[in-house]
Amino acid sequence: MFAVQGTFNSATIKLQHKLGSVWQDIGADATLTASGSTLFTTSATQLQVVNSSHTPSVTVVVEPVYENKAL
Repeated sequence: MFAVQGTFNSATIKLQHKLGSVWQDIGADATLTASGSTLFTTSATQLQVVNSSHTPSVTVVVEPVYENKAL
């Protein structure tokens, strides 16, 4: 699960996974411009959160899920 909550101040927060040597966006559902969350699936072992601006005041959570429930 990828979740972001807070004040975005026009920022975009997105989740990426590393495929080979390249960071790729996980998808549109994991690109947020307002508070929200999404479930995602990846076989990648490396994740990163990208913040388009240094002004937001947000809390970011990335957690594994089991049977559609955050652990």
